[in-house]
Amino acid sequence: MVESVVAIGNNKRDEQNRIEGFSSEAKAELLDQIWKETSEQMCLAQMIYDDDGNPVDYYILDINPAFEKVWGIPRDHAAGKKVTELFPYSYPHLTPEEKPYLWKTCR
Repeated sequence: MVESVVAIGNNKRDEQNRIEGFSSEAKAELLDQIWKETSEQMCLAQMIYDDDGNPVDYYILDINPAFEKVWGIPRDHAAGKKVTELFPYSYPHLTPEEKPYLWKTCR
């Protein structure tokens, strides 16, 4: 089973609350600007679950320029890959209790 997840830095909540009264087009432009210009690493991801509903991996659908800069991974190389393919040393050895917080909360 696969579900979609958007990872957004916590300090972006103010920007989200501020745009509530904006038109759909204005919201899209502002979020696009935040995505492109923030110094925080951001990615759009699609969570992958095992048969018991436990998150086991995720596909990276898109990354922002900050992610590219910090990790040195081009956007077109990251898109469509599982995080364990890009960072094979990061997660495979972890038990479900040790998985990143995001994996535990995105159901």
